[in-house]
Amino acid sequence: RSALTEMCVLYDVLSIVRDKKFMTLDPVSQDALPPKQNPQTLQLISKKKSLAGAAQILLKGAERLTKSVTENQENKLQRDFNSELLRLRQHWKLRKVGDKILGDLSYRSAGSLFPHHGTFEVIKNTDLDLDKKIPEDYCPLDVQIPSDLEGSAYIKVSIQKQAPDIGDLGTVNLFKRPLPKSKPG
Repeated sequence: RSALTEMCVLYDVLSIVRDKKFMTLDPVSQDALPPKQNPQTLQLISKKKSLAGAAQILLKGAERLTKSVTENQENKLQRDFNSELLRLRQHWKLRKVGDKILGDLSYRSAGSLFPHHGTFEVIKNTDLDLDKKIPEDYCPLDVQIPSDLEGSAYIKVSIQKQAPDIGDLGTVNLFKRPLPKSKPG
């Protein structure tokens, strides 16, 4: 029965196509194969894609580099605690005792017999208000000096001779030149 139905449908289709009043058949078009491309064209396309990829990588790197440079300039303006501590260490003896950083102001390392210990403490400066602009002279370090070392002090050294030396008999002018007159002022 199904075969008879299929044969009837086939007969109807063939009769319609034969009369060409109601339907026409066009030849079946096959998928067009892409035209064969030149190997040079393929190389050019692949080079173009490679250059575009390299350009994207370079652009991303340049953006990251400019971002890094601007952050570096901001960091130079904002001095941090560790870099200032390193700078202070170049000029003073510092040591860490527990959670404190202590420095030595005495000259014991140079042979001084002055009995004062002369230690100072280095702490982090937290006086900065984050809402305001950072002042030019802001330092992230704060140094606490003992009260007996605060202020100014000076040393006066004078050398006095008690008796004249044998070689100190005076000066002799070997060349008979007149002494130049000293300029006023």
